[in-house]
Amino acid sequence: MRILLSFIFTALAIFAPDISLFAIDHALNDRIAPQKIYAIDILAQKKPLKFYIEECNKEEADLIASSYQRWFINIINLLKEQENKDIDNYKEIINFGADKKAYICTADPNEADIKFYFVYKNEYEKFYGPRGSAGVFKFKDGKMLIALNKNNLNIMGNKVLTHEIGHSLRMFDLYDGQFYDISGDYGSGVQWSIMHHSKALTCDDADAILNALYLTKKLTQDSPKDLEFKSFCHWKTDYIYKNARLLNRKPLFINYQGTRTVY
Repeated sequence: MRILLSFIFTALAIFAPDISLFAIDHALNDRIAPQKIYAIDILAQKKPLKFYIEECNKEEADLIASSYQRWFINIINLLKEQENKDIDNYKEIINFGADKKAYICTADPNEADIKFYFVYKNEYEKFYGPRGSAGVFKFKDGKMLIALNKNNLNIMGNKVLTHEIGHSLRMFDLYDGQFYDISGDYGSGVQWSIMHHSKALTCDDADAILNALYLTKKLTQDSPKDLEFKSFCHWKTDYIYKNARLLNRKPLFINYQGTRTVY
């Protein structure tokens, strides 16, 4: 059971640790709400994900499909090093997610499960995302939407797209100061992740995908089978997950929006 204690940050500022030392590197959204279907909810059913890009531009469509595949190929490459019957229950879904056939481009936004927009700065800031950001994920009219700021893509590269796609796979942002109090139930210890500042997918992102698949089953089934596995990060030999929670996790201190939170 999570024990959550909140204190006014101003009263404890002198004792506050630097969040960068304690940031959890994968934290998962386990909320379910009408009209909020995530990409991983669809893929977990081994159904193709339909995505919209203007005129189904082949270059951009291939980039989107390969970026989704990359999340699942990352864990496939690490699965070879771990035999686990609990994980075997998810291999078909993981292999499906790694297959290009699991992603279908459509030029009709009304048919799409998720819409992608590559736009320049003025249009991006006006309609999609905050000033200075490179990409944004949000729900609009019950549909997933990812917008990417073309002005920043040349600098940030495919990292931005892969990061935003992570949100459609139920991943939270993990930048310093972006850790929400609802993120504490599910996740890892201090690891490097593309949802933080890594430029590429990591072993922690492999842990995250497997945990996200369990949570997806939990949200759609009454009682899915237990999932227990060792972290794919070899230097964390004591990191064992059970049903998307890290066992024996050390206390975590987060300062967010003026509140000190201890998990």
